[in-house]
Amino acid sequence: MSHPNVSTPVLPVQSLFARLRQNSWPCLLILPTVIAFVLFLCVLVNADARSLATSLEQPTLTVRSAPLSANATVVTPTFTAQYFGGPKNTTSVAVGDLNGDGALDIVQGNSGEPSIVYWNDGAGGFVAGPQLSGVYSKTTSIAVGDLNGDGALDIVQGNSDGASVVYWNDGKGGFTRTIELTGSTKSVAVGDLNGDGVLDIVLSNPSWSLSVVYWNDGKGSLAVTSTLGEQGGSVAVGDLDGDGVLDIAVVNTWGLVVYWNDGKGKFTASDPRSIPFCSYLTSIAVGDLDGNGTLDIVAGANSLPLWPMSNSAPNCMFWNKGRREFTRTFLSVQKAI
Repeated sequence: MSHPNVSTPVLPVQSLFARLRQNSWPCLLILPTVIAFVLFLCVLVNADARSLATSLEQPTLTVRSAPLSANATVVTPTFTAQYFGGPKNTTSVAVGDLNGDGALDIVQGNSGEPSIVYWNDGAGGFVAGPQLSGVYSKTTSIAVGDLNGDGALDIVQGNSDGASVVYWNDGKGGFTRTIELTGSTKSVAVGDLNGDGVLDIVLSNPSWSLSVVYWNDGKGSLAVTSTLGEQGGSVAVGDLDGDGVLDIAVVNTWGLVVYWNDGKGKFTASDPRSIPFCSYLTSIAVGDLDGNGTLDIVAGANSLPLWPMSNSAPNCMFWNKGRREFTRTFLSVQKAI
C-alpha cells in the first residue's frame, strides 16, 4: 500500500554519497592527494617513534658534579665576555698564533661577507686584521695549519657557494690567496694523513658530491688522490684505531661514519654494525674522554625543524672500545643533588 503524501527520509550519509556520485571528478582529483599526505604523516610518525623508542632503550650519560667534603675548598671558574668585531653572520671560527707573537689569534669565517682575522694583543683585546676576500663568500668552515712548512699557520677557508681557498701566511700578518679547492664544502679539517710530515686537507662536501682528501706535497701543491662517500657533514681527524695513522670521522643527518686509513691513501668506510645509530648530527669533536687510551667521539645533534617529535634527537657520545668498535650513550647534564 503506497502513501503518496509520505516521503522516505534521506539519511545524511546517503545524501553525501549521492552528491559524490554526481560530482565525482573533484573527488578523484583530491583523494590521491589526501591519501599521499596521510601516508607521508604515517612515515614521519613511524620514523620518529622508532627514534624515540630507541632513545628510551639506550643508556644516557649523565654528567654530575661530585659531592664535596666539608673541608673542601670550592674554586668556581669565572668567565667574562670579550666581544670582537661587529655583527656578522659567522659560521665557523678557528684559533692559532698567526703572527708568531705567542698569542692565539682568531679567524672568523663569515657567510655573505668577507672572513676576518682578529689579532690578539695578549691582554684580552682583539683588533681586526686582514680580510679573506674573494669571489666566494658563503664560508662554512675554517681550519688553520702550517701547510707549506715555513713555520707560519696558513688558513683553509671552506665555502659552500664555490671553491674552497688556501691562504698562505707570510708570518707577518699578510695572507695571499693561492690555491682553490674545487667543490662546495660543508666542513674542513687538516692533518698528516699519509705520514710524510706535512698537513693534508679533508673537504667534507654536501651529499650530492664526493668528499675528498687533498694530499699535500709540502711545496705548495695539493692534489686530490682519495675520495670518500657522498654523505658529507661535519668532519674531524684522529687516530681512532691506534695504528699510528689519522682516520677521518664524519657526522651528518644519518649518523656517524669513520673512514679507516691504511696509511697509503686508501680509506675504508666503517661497518654500520660497529657504530650505533644516532641521527641529525651536525658537529663533531674527538678526544680520549674516559682515559682508556683511545679517542672517543662527541657528536652534537640538531632537531628536524619541520617535525616537533624530532626534538628527541639527542647529543651522542661514541665510546671507542678499540678493535674499530664503538658503544653509545646520550648526553645530558644535571646538577648534583
